[in-house]
Amino acid sequence: MPLGILLARHRRGPGTRAAAVVLGLALGLAIELVQVLLVSGVSQGVSVLTRALGAGLSAGLVTALRDLAPATRAALPRHARRASLALLGPYLLLLVELQLGGLPMSTPPF
Repeated sequence: MPLGILLARHRRGPGTRAAAVVLGLALGLAIELVQVLLVSGVSQGVSVLTRALGAGLSAGLVTALRDLAPATRAALPRHARRASLALLGPYLLLLVELQLGGLPMSTPPF
């Protein structure tokens, strides 16, 4: 995501999101190639797509925020703080669920 933000902040005009997607795709392919050759010998194609998607979405977010009125842009930090606090609990529960591999809902019968 930061890759798309950096690109959108330094590049203006049409094609910014497309350039971010292409750059994210190229970076994802390079990372996966290094993982295959040096580290584990295993590659995940989904991570290449998620890197490209994240770069494109973040570049789109920056360009959308750039087009907002100044008063609206000034109110965003306050709303973002409220939203992040509201989403913190569900995020932590999901994180625990994913790390523990799922909590048993009931004791299996013997």
